[in-house]
Amino acid sequence: MVMVDLSIDTIAVLVSGLYCVANDVDALAIPQSVWIAVAEKLEYFLSNELWDFEVIGFEEWVRTGLSILPKVLLTDEDIELMKKSCIYWEYPNGNMILVISMDISSINGVD
Repeated sequence: MVMVDLSIDTIAVLVSGLYCVANDVDALAIPQSVWIAVAEKLEYFLSNELWDFEVIGFEEWVRTGLSILPKVLLTDEDIELMKKSCIYWEYPNGNMILVISMDISSINGVD
């Protein structure tokens, strides 16, 4: 494995690109500040070598462990489950609220 030093901005661009391609999302639909916030939270796991890449790769985690959805698409039960098991926050975006959840259990190799 090769160690690569990435800035927050670079991580944000990588996550944005991978997420938008994997989920067929228009890149302009999600504000840049959301990608920066995601990158800042991921940076902790990357810089402290807490990410177990043997368990899940970066690209796979973006595809399966990151969710950015309009709140109106989720039930109260969905939201409560995300709050218990993920890094969760809400982001106002125009006339809607985006729900961002990051399931970090697989990053640490914990299920």
